[in-house]
Amino acid sequence: RDLTVDNINNLIKEFKIPYSHLKQFKEHLNDQSKARIASYEEKLDTILWYYEDLQCSDVDDIISERIRNGEQITLPYGKLMERLFLLRTIRDNVSETRSFRGTGRGRGAERIARNVDNQHSAESRKMTFYSDLLVIAEAQLQKIKLPLESPVAVIGDASSSM
Repeated sequence: RDLTVDNINNLIKEFKIPYSHLKQFKEHLNDQSKARIASYEEKLDTILWYYEDLQCSDVDDIISERIRNGEQITLPYGKLMERLFLLRTIRDNVSETRSFRGTGRGRGAERIARNVDNQHSAESRKMTFYSDLLVIAEAQLQKIKLPLESPVAVIGDASSSM
């Protein structure tokens, strides 16, 4: 069968299609399809690599579960750090948009603040795997050894590129 915008979510229910074939339809994937992809994709690395395409709370739960089950992440340290930075940026941007408080007084403003707090606490439960990835990145960093013989000199000029 051909993959189309109209049948992509139905085909994902039926077949385990590699994400590399589905990327072109990422705007048309529903959360259920994203979760199914995250559950059957062979490597956790692939899910992390394309996290911004597959992002939803179910995918977050699947990533957490796969990490807890001891699945190895084999991304190079630099890529893992880039993914951590992206995840932190996404998390912080969500928190900033949710932390808006009305300036008005009275019961309506209190209700708005309470709703924002409820949404914020729900958002803070997302990306529970972030701290697990930090531990993995720290372990990878500890393994990096760069033996340099003395003497070592670092030379630069006063240009903005330094």
